[in-house]
Formats: sequence, C-alpha cells, structure tokens
Amino acid sequence: MRFKTVQEILDWAAQFHGRLADLFNAASAVHQRQRVGLLLEYIADEESRLRNSLKSYEVEGADRLLATWFDKAPDIQLPEIPENLSALLESGKTDTILEYVVTLRDQMIDVYINLREQANNDSIRAVFDSLAQMEHNEKLTLVRDARHFEDV
Repeated sequence: MRFKTVQEILDWAAQFHGRLADLFNAASAVHQRQRVGLLLEYIADEESRLRNSLKSYEVEGADRLLATWFDKAPDIQLPEIPENLSALLESGKTDTILEYVVTLRDQMIDVYINLREQANNDSIRAVFDSLAQMEHNEKLTLVRDARHFEDV
C-alpha cells in the first residue's frame, strides 16, 4: 500500500488499532484464566485508546496538514495480524501475548519513524515524531502494567 496523505496514514493506523482492540476484546471475553483475561482486556482497552487518540488527532489536526501528500511515500506494510492470533491468545501465556504486543508497537514505531524521515516539512515530521513517541510510551506503560497481572 502506498500512502498518499497524512489523513490516510492516520486512518490506517486507527483501523489497525481498532482491529486489534476487537480481537483482544473477543479473546478476553472467552478466556478461562482470570489473569490472562484481565491482560487481554487491558490490551484491548489500550488499543481502543490508541485508536481514539488517532481519531482525535484527525479531528484536531489542521486540514492543510492532514491533506499533505507524500509524493514518494515508502511502501510500508501494515503490521500483520497473524492467522494464529486466536491460538496465541488462547495459549494462556501472558509473556507470549505481551511479547507479541510489544513487537506490534515496535513495528508501528518503525513505520512512524520511516514516515518522519520521508516527510518534506517540519510540521509533518513533528506529527510522526509525536505518533512514534505515543506508541513508545504506550509500550512502556503496557510492559510496566503487565507485571501487575502476574501478581493476580
């Protein structure tokens, strides 16, 4: 997929986080182990929050900024949600689930950094710096908070 505008990139990222939120929510509702169910629910909430942050970014962003085109945008692939995600979530291994989510966060950070490097003005670079920082902060919070689920 070739990105065209900042708006399309934000839409893409919001859809990705929304899809993950739905998957983690569904998994948390049926998981038998309380600790894993709580972790999955927490991750689903975080994904929903990221989606909502991106949506509000779209609403609050200047139209001119959101309409900025990337003439030579890199061909960046959306991080894949593996077909075996259900099996991974049902495994009940919190460290495996956490590792997967951290990997997704790192992939999104890489996407934003790549886009920042391709940006042709400071305002657009600032947008992608901000998004990369948001993903990084969420990753750190997730790892910290996931330790509490080990105590449950």
